[in-house]
Amino acid sequence: MLQIITGRFFEGAECHITDQKAVLFSNYRWVRPFRLIMGTFEPVGDGTVSSWVWSYQHLHPKTPGSFSIVRAGTDEVLDQFRCFAIFALRAFF
Repeated sequence: MLQIITGRFFEGAECHITDQKAVLFSNYRWVRPFRLIMGTFEPVGDGTVSSWVWSYQHLHPKTPGSFSIVRAGTDEVLDQFRCFAIFALRAFF
């Protein structure tokens, strides 16, 4: 799903773009936001548990005619990003 929302499968195609945000909690601490191809991952607040906001764009192709594809897979996108963050940052999310 991360490859789909970043537009890798729709190169050159006209796409619907939906701005999305997700909140994750972690034991990982950092001061600055991360800018990734998948969006921006930024820390929020200074509590004992770190809060993070992931801002990304959900892309899905426009279809010809009156048929339209509905945005789907938000839970899968968040779960895959969470797994990516666990692996890349070696922390719990």
